[in-house]
Amino acid sequence: VVAGWWYARNFWLYGELNYVAPGYAGLPPGVSFIDALAAGYVWMLVHRTIVGIFLSIWAQVGWFPEAIAGSLYTVLGVLLAVAGAGWVCVAFRAARRKTQVTPRRARDLTAVMLPFLIIYLLIHYVVIFVHQGPYQGGRYAMFALAGFVTFLALGWEAVAPRKLRAVGAAVLLAFFLLLNAVSMWNLITYLNPTHAAAFNFWTTMPGT
Repeated sequence: VVAGWWYARNFWLYGELNYVAPGYAGLPPGVSFIDALAAGYVWMLVHRTIVGIFLSIWAQVGWFPEAIAGSLYTVLGVLLAVAGAGWVCVAFRAARRKTQVTPRRARDLTAVMLPFLIIYLLIHYVVIFVHQGPYQGGRYAMFALAGFVTFLALGWEAVAPRKLRAVGAAVLLAFFLLLNAVSMWNLITYLNPTHAAAFNFWTTMPGT
């Protein structure tokens, strides 16, 4: 319903539902995947995309003020690593049968988290074989963001002491609200005044 008109337009103009201009794939023209893998091109693209998605999944690249963006991404990287460590703990507990996951819960987690994994891998595929543009394509995973949030929340829960979980949740909520406020402030005070005029039709017309 939302995107149907756009697909209809693409099919009318290009004969394809989602037209992508050729010549922008990550692999050099005429180089096979095996040769690119051996030469290191594939690993370079994968690394670039991993970093790009990490930077863009929290906010569009550039939304955090440049002066503090590095520090913010360091904190977010630590939080992501802690969540990953939490899932390692979950795996060890499951292996030792100290915790059990019911079939219903396993299905629910799969339904929530699998779409994010699929789109994450698909972005890598697109960058390598179709078009390099989405290498900072965190926005393309927004429809599956619940999977990423679930990964983080359950990972943090696995390593947090029970008595501190409520406090930790409150601190994290306040931190993410602060990130939103910082992004909005940067958009209003710097990004919009600096760049909006270049995309304003009326201000770019001759004689205005």
